[in-house]
Order: sequence, then structure tokens, then C-alpha cells
Amino acid sequence: MPDQLLRIDCDRDHGPTYVDDNDEYADLAPCPWCLADDHWAVVLKHERAHDARKHRRHPGASTRLAQWLASQAYALGIISGYGITWNGACGGCVNGLRFRGRRPYVLGWESWKWGCLLKMRHRPGELIGFGMCGKCLPCPTCNSTTSGHNEGCPDAF
Repeated sequence: MPDQLLRIDCDRDHGPTYVDDNDEYADLAPCPWCLADDHWAVVLKHERAHDARKHRRHPGASTRLAQWLASQAYALGIISGYGITWNGACGGCVNGLRFRGRRPYVLGWESWKWGCLLKMRHRPGELIGFGMCGKCLPCPTCNSTTSGHNEGCPDAF
């Protein structure tokens, strides 16, 4: 060890740290790892206090009931989407409810079924593809309205 370095031992088992012995405050130098630990402890304390204040304003935002209600509202088409934030203070805060935009479901039905009912004026059948059911788009060869074609149909997969 060179003469100009002074060893500082830490009480928290961070290992030895060396500082310049020519510095007039070398014997008062704290362990840099302890300083970093103390800094992050203060930061985490402030973050937890902030999260606690946030949840005091919105007491039901992090409950499973709120998550269930958001998923049911999405499935029924009442909302077009939502977000869940996961952090140390809550077990999934529901946020970002979106009321504008396309919905994959409207009152529990997928949007293509509503197209069959309202545009094509028939009850939806089996989904064939392109947002159309077999009644909207029957097979041109065998006139089948399901994905399983009639026997002998050359268009069957």
C-alpha cells in the first residue's frame, strides 16, 4: 500500500476504502458506500411517503375489486382499455381508463358479431375470417356456412 493512502474501515462490512492521506480531512472521511446506502434509503422513504399520500386520495384504486371492475367494463365494451401500474406501494393500481377508441367487445359481443346483426341483418354464425361469419361469406363452391366444408368440396383444406 502506498504511503499517501489512508485506509478507512467500515462498520457495515462494506470492505476497506482508501482516501488520500494528504487531504486535511482524510481521517474524517466516511465510507462512500455508507453514504450511497443512506442516500437511497432517504429516496425510498420519500417515494413510499408519496405513494401513501397518492393512495390516500384514491383509496380504492389498488384493490382487486377495481381491477375486476375494469376488466368487466372492458369485456362489455363500456371502456376501450385500461392500465395497471405495479410498484412497491400497491399491488396493481388501475389507471388510464380509456373511453374513446375502438372496442373489441360491445356489450359482451365481439365487433364482427354486431356487424352481422346490424349490417347484414342475420344472427352471427361461425367466424370464418376477415371479420365475417360463414353466413356473410359462404363457400362459393359448396355453399357451406361453416369452416368444415361439405364432402367433396375442392376448396376444403
